[in-house]
Amino acid sequence: MTEHFLAIIQSKLLTRKDLALYRMELLEDEKNNSAKGFPALFLPGFRRSLDAFVSRVHQTTSHQGENVRIVKCDEVAELGSMLTIYRRIAELDPTLNEELGMEGAHWPLSRLIKMEVSSLDCCCGQGTHVEENQDAIMELQDCACE
Repeated sequence: MTEHFLAIIQSKLLTRKDLALYRMELLEDEKNNSAKGFPALFLPGFRRSLDAFVSRVHQTTSHQGENVRIVKCDEVAELGSMLTIYRRIAELDPTLNEELGMEGAHWPLSRLIKMEVSSLDCCCGQGTHVEENQDAIMELQDCACE
């Protein structure tokens, strides 16, 4: 998901009115596209960002066998942004939040929440970044729980 796309969505989440107008705009565009409003736009990117994060977390051992620092990874930042957007949507528009849930948004959230931090390679052992990695993942899990 591009930073441009995230910036566009974030700019539409300032007020309830902004979000409602953006949803209407997307539904009008639906007549020209096969998209089905905001959930069809948001959820694929949300799922991709979670998949990229999970993939990154499982590939965090360097060639020397030491854990790599994931705190500054793009995947962590992007997933954090997506979770922030999702939380803001839930605050502004409970109906849209329900629509997102019915379209499958709860599964990626559940997947993130259920990650066992102590079983991940990046969070085990005596590496220099183990505690930072654990904190970063738990922060994302906390955000997903909100």
